[in-house]
Amino acid sequence: EQENSLLSPMKIYQPVLWRNPNCSNNPSLDILPFLKLKISDFKEAKLRWERMAPLLESVFGVKNGKIESPLIEIPKMKEILKKQISLKDENLQIGRIFLKADNQLAVCGSVKARGGMFEILSLAEKKANEINNNNNNNTIINSQEIINNPKISKTLNKINVVVGSTGNLGLSIGITGVKLGMKVDVHMSHDAKEWKKKLLREIGANVIEHKGDYNEAVAIARKQCEESSKYYFVDDESSELLFLGYSSAAIELCEQLKHSGITVSVNNPLICYIPCGVGGAPSGICWGLKHIFGNSVYIFFVEPTHSPCMLLGLMSGLNENISVRDIGLDNKTEADGLAVARPSAFCCNMIKDLVSGIYTVNDESMFKWLKDLMDSENIFLEPSCAAAFGGLDHLYKSENFRNLVINPNSTHIFWGTG
Repeated sequence: EQENSLLSPMKIYQPVLWRNPNCSNNPSLDILPFLKLKISDFKEAKLRWERMAPLLESVFGVKNGKIESPLIEIPKMKEILKKQISLKDENLQIGRIFLKADNQLAVCGSVKARGGMFEILSLAEKKANEINNNNNNNTIINSQEIINNPKISKTLNKINVVVGSTGNLGLSIGITGVKLGMKVDVHMSHDAKEWKKKLLREIGANVIEHKGDYNEAVAIARKQCEESSKYYFVDDESSELLFLGYSSAAIELCEQLKHSGITVSVNNPLICYIPCGVGGAPSGICWGLKHIFGNSVYIFFVEPTHSPCMLLGLMSGLNENISVRDIGLDNKTEADGLAVARPSAFCCNMIKDLVSGIYTVNDESMFKWLKDLMDSENIFLEPSCAAAFGGLDHLYKSENFRNLVINPNSTHIFWGTG
């Protein structure tokens, strides 16, 4: 019934909110233990980040070797959003509102630093350990050796990494791979911004431009790797390493909330609004947050009205087997990182019972919130990140989720993905 009522407005690019009827009330018992990746993978990802800290600090100039972004309270933006949703209720009280400013992440200024860097660092560590073990040394190497050991450097120089991207993942993979001495090919879709292509070329990555969209660029990149074993393919649609890299953001957020004096519980819920393209970053973060907060956290993805691929995939139950074009949508949006026609099969399977819902917004609204945030808080984001700010209005108008907005003990996190 919900699917039928939403399809008509979706087909004419109207914003909608989909409530996930399969979202578990007890994910720690019902869902998480049965997924492909386990709590042990989550913990190991944290340990790998810690092992890589010396390298991140010395080679990439990352402060304390930690890929972290600030959690910024945005009270002025809160007042703007509050006015938009409560024209008839001046006494409305809503909880604290924060921006998780991944647009300030080191190296490439987007959430993709978490996944892209993690995958390339994991590859480098694996190759380094193989060399180390060949020398009859079974210990995990110090990350500094990845750069300082000539044998390891020689091995890394032979690696050719390939990735398909609309921009930010390509930047993350390109900057990290080239810095470690690898060759990097970035296949970019037609909607990738020129400045991102220019930057990649300047650092020494090979940029291959395509007339098609994101899914086509990824498909061509995958085909290139299938034709020769000399390539290492970073698969944005099904990489477990990317997913695990993103998931560690949940641990970081947990610590930041504690430092802000915020306790998360069933009566003091955490609500996160995360922009979604193919699904990798938001799904990894969602999975990580559910491990930490269980049913005390509600996660909502946001997509453009022209590219609601995850919404369509999960709502229909067809996952990656349906494209936004199948319902007549054109997949054209200024939110370049979200211009994806078909979702990740892997991500659909990982979060289909974890995500609370998905909402859509139009480009015009994104630009309005972009301006509002700049005017009120002096913070600049890409349009795709500003999409998240439509969440409060959607939830306030929903019978199912209104209580999350009007509960003054709720904490709202808008994820500034780039």
